[in-house]
Amino acid sequence: MKNYADKEYLHTRIYAMRGRLLRLRDYNALLREQEGLVEKTAEAHRMTISGKEALFREQIRDVLNLAEATAYHAPLFMAFLRRYEARNLKLLLAKAFDRSVAEQWYDIGRFAILDRGLLDEKLTPKTIERMLTDTWLDGLFRGSVNYDHLLIRLDRLTLARMLDCAAFLDRDDAAFLREIIFMRAAVSMTAWKWRLTINYGWEYGRATAYGNIANDLMEDGPARFIVTVERQLDRDLEELKKQTGSEPGAQDIEHHLEQYYYRWIRHVFYRDFHSICCVAAYLWLLGRQIQNMFVIFEGLRFRLPHEDILERIISET
Repeated sequence: MKNYADKEYLHTRIYAMRGRLLRLRDYNALLREQEGLVEKTAEAHRMTISGKEALFREQIRDVLNLAEATAYHAPLFMAFLRRYEARNLKLLLAKAFDRSVAEQWYDIGRFAILDRGLLDEKLTPKTIERMLTDTWLDGLFRGSVNYDHLLIRLDRLTLARMLDCAAFLDRDDAAFLREIIFMRAAVSMTAWKWRLTINYGWEYGRATAYGNIANDLMEDGPARFIVTVERQLDRDLEELKKQTGSEPGAQDIEHHLEQYYYRWIRHVFYRDFHSICCVAAYLWLLGRQIQNMFVIFEGLRFRLPHEDILERIISET
């Protein structure tokens, strides 16, 4: 059933769903509950993937039910779901190019254009290209058919679809959505730059240029947010160095940036009940919760101490 609700109903539902998102203490409890389900078996890897797929279906259920509740919000919900469809396509591309990856599928129900049964078929790049004809992924294969180039192009297509949502929103909501996307991009670009500089020894200018590969889609929108992110990061790193007496690694910086964005988006959620803010922020918070639960599954599979797993969680305390 489509378009059965108005903005106020949807936003009220989103506020209720926001209240059910997990905090750090909840993840700690989940760790204890899940430990016996994941480890102590020769099929731990298969069980972990199966458990993660079931967890994703459970977490995404309410979003699937609300995706077409209003025509106004539908493009935003669809852009969120397409991020997971893009991951499914990456899995199929890996199989077609004989790359080894974990076969985890993201089930987005009736909104999917790709079926899980494709994992059992012998795929080639050409068969995948034909499958994508007349879909939002049409055109992915235009130009050179190179595996790495296809992955980059797919990420750009997914980002472009998210940016396209602004065209369906009123002026203020469009500005809010772009701000959320640009801030997210600023955090990612900053993390990439530090990782390339620290782990791969790239010069600052080269790393910065590489991090800006999607800037043409965003018309330099993230630039002012990058300044804000880097200033805050400089202050935080100085304090971190005083506490630890050592230089933080790329993984520490990335974790810190993700926690920073979590705090920022959490405040955005409450900015204006009647705006798109609560919906867009909730979708990101839910995506982060799904990632956190996957961290728990993987941490238990590799028998990491609970304290180490919890340190990798991005959440409220």
